[in-house]
Amino acid sequence: MPDFRYCCTAARGASFRTTLLAVLFATIGAFAVLADEGTDCNAADARPDIGISACSAIISGGKVSGHDLAVVYRNRGAGHFRKNENDDAFADFDRAIALDPNFALAYRGRGTIFEIKGDLDRALADLNEAVRLDPSAAIAYHNRGVAFRKKGDLDRAISDFNSAIALDVNYANAYFSRGYTWEMKNDIDGAIADYSRAIELNPKDARSYNNRGNLFRRRNNPDRAMADLTSAIQADPKFALAYRNRGNIFESKGDLDHALADYSDAIRLNPKDVYVLNSRGNVFQRKNDFDHAIADATSAIQLDAKFSSAYRTRALTYIRKGDFDSAIADYSILIGLNPSDPHAYMGRGNAWHGKHDTDKALSDYAAAIRIDPNNAAVRRGRAKIFDDKNDYEKAIADYSEAIRLDPAEGSALFGRARMLSGKGEVDRAITDYSSYIRMKPTDQFAYNNRGILFSRKGDRDRAIADFSEAIRLDPSYGGAFAHRGLAYESKRDIDRARSDFQTALSLPIKYGTGKWGHDTAQARLAVLTAAPAAPVPRPAPVAKSVPTRPATSAATASPTPQTTLPKIVAPATVVGSKLALVIGNGAYRNAPALPNPSNDARAVAEALKKDGFAVIEATDLDRAAMERALLDFLQKAPAAKLRLLFYAGHGIQVDGNNYLVPVDAIVSSKSSAIFELVDIDRILKGLDDEARANVIILDACRDNPFEAHLSSGRSIARGAGLTGYATVGSGTLIAFATAPGTTAEDGTGNHSPFTAALLRHIGTPKLEVNQMLTRVRIDVAGATGKRQIPWVNSSLLGEVFLN
Repeated sequence: MPDFRYCCTAARGASFRTTLLAVLFATIGAFAVLADEGTDCNAADARPDIGISACSAIISGGKVSGHDLAVVYRNRGAGHFRKNENDDAFADFDRAIALDPNFALAYRGRGTIFEIKGDLDRALADLNEAVRLDPSAAIAYHNRGVAFRKKGDLDRAISDFNSAIALDVNYANAYFSRGYTWEMKNDIDGAIADYSRAIELNPKDARSYNNRGNLFRRRNNPDRAMADLTSAIQADPKFALAYRNRGNIFESKGDLDHALADYSDAIRLNPKDVYVLNSRGNVFQRKNDFDHAIADATSAIQLDAKFSSAYRTRALTYIRKGDFDSAIADYSILIGLNPSDPHAYMGRGNAWHGKHDTDKALSDYAAAIRIDPNNAAVRRGRAKIFDDKNDYEKAIADYSEAIRLDPAEGSALFGRARMLSGKGEVDRAITDYSSYIRMKPTDQFAYNNRGILFSRKGDRDRAIADFSEAIRLDPSYGGAFAHRGLAYESKRDIDRARSDFQTALSLPIKYGTGKWGHDTAQARLAVLTAAPAAPVPRPAPVAKSVPTRPATSAATASPTPQTTLPKIVAPATVVGSKLALVIGNGAYRNAPALPNPSNDARAVAEALKKDGFAVIEATDLDRAAMERALLDFLQKAPAAKLRLLFYAGHGIQVDGNNYLVPVDAIVSSKSSAIFELVDIDRILKGLDDEARANVIILDACRDNPFEAHLSSGRSIARGAGLTGYATVGSGTLIAFATAPGTTAEDGTGNHSPFTAALLRHIGTPKLEVNQMLTRVRIDVAGATGKRQIPWVNSSLLGEVFLN
């Protein structure tokens, strides 16, 4: 870790050397030399070049000997010391001691050079002799105290600084050095007191301001820290370390522009400071200026090829840029530098995860955990990988371990709440979100997510309260407006629902739920404002015969199908729990008729009634009647916790979108298709509310009934069934009678193979819906010789039972 303190012995600055020289210079006897040369050699404040020249002239003149010559060598050594010419200074101090073995000042000077060079034992020997020869010299005690501190003997260092202060109560440098030592002993109060005394004695002491400022920062008092660091810079505008430290405070306060300015000044003053280069790189990375971040981290690495923090900064920046290979390379270097660094393995695991190489990612995380099994951050990181895989159990286990290791691990608490919600453990998820909110009361996402869970429990008032708090924290949170609108709609507070949906539509798409909020608000507003659908004008019937399907199709299309209008066929009192819309379209006017959909619909409706559903049942609907049935269903849906749509009949895909086919459709072209058919995506958007469960069952993958009407081309799929969904909204399951891109059979009995299998299992008690559909899949595969394999895409949150 970088040392943000200033210690005069660690970096001998001009101010320290000036202070030391004031007591290093001795006076040469006036009788021994020429007046001008003696004055220049004696003068403590002389420019070092002039002083060195004068002392050298005296030495070469040969007129001075004994103690006076020793003084000349010692004074010239002091001049070299001031110029940072420590080898020349050492030689002169050594010669002075040889000329006068009782010369305390020469021992003091040579001991100081030994201390700078790190030869602490010889430094202490010389400084002990200086103290013995002149026990009244405060600086001798001070310098010996510095050597003791560098050896780690902090108590003897304090004792020497005490002696120096006792001899000179106004010795500012001794207070500074003692304050620095108190800081090393973690006596913050003692350190602050001594730095304050040093500042009182020397208001221009930039070092003491800098160090005291860092202590205020450790005390979580950034304002006083900032004031001290600013004073340090005012006292010494070239004090690079003070700029670096003030930049750290600006960065911690989120003031990245001022942080960049201070870091840049620090680099200008000290271009080889790898720590400040890395710090500026981190700020560039936080500002999403990835190229400058990488440039700064690379500069730091070029200065110090073993500077691990710079590799870490650069690797993280590469991950954020999506350059996972470069990130892996940097993390691999980090691991080479320190094979016991769990964070390097964790970072490389994240990079592998970014490349979708989950096995290598988990392998690196396992290595990190072996190195440090008690590292909460590593556990949380691996949990996120399991989280992305929807491996709820393993993710929850790792999040739980992270929380056990560090109860303040807010991210792990939030992550576990999400996983518990995905498992359907609503109460435990609410508990975790509540604990997280106590830790982070300004996190709008936690309120939004907890509000969804309250909605799932049917506690609409608490849900609305949470959504409202999320909106208060972020008035542009469109997803929260959409969720609150759904909650208001479920309470039949239509005016407030409509207002929230309109607001959600007016806001820019933001966060991961932004598009969902926009689409849902649009769909629900359409439902809330829709009037009963009017019949759609039709073009004249095509004047040619329509091919019929052998065996399974009517000999001719029925010109006047018997339409069963939508009606609720279960008690209204259960609508608040489970609601179903069941449609069977078979009597097509402009396409081959299907004998089974009406039978399928009636049988499924009867089964759902027995399972406690309120059922909207209808058969052989034209476009207008289908719109009315769907509108009725979508308007009632907010009051139900489980919503089910079953459709039997023709379905086709156009440009990758799936459509249900009303009985009056003609579909002679792509442009007419989208106006004559019913878009399944529109239904899904109208139902998309993860606070509720949606089950969509489509026995609608039969051959394209309009293939003979269409010219060859790609606009409308020909005989290819429906298209699959890569993802569906949270809380939704879609079941297709057959796999995407394949067609289903209508069957030769009273029901299609898919519906026949569904009817065998839909009423089985305590059978979870995914398990039920697995049984259906097995039955259909067997009945069709594996020509037809039903397909399911599920994002249900927890287990759902139809009965």
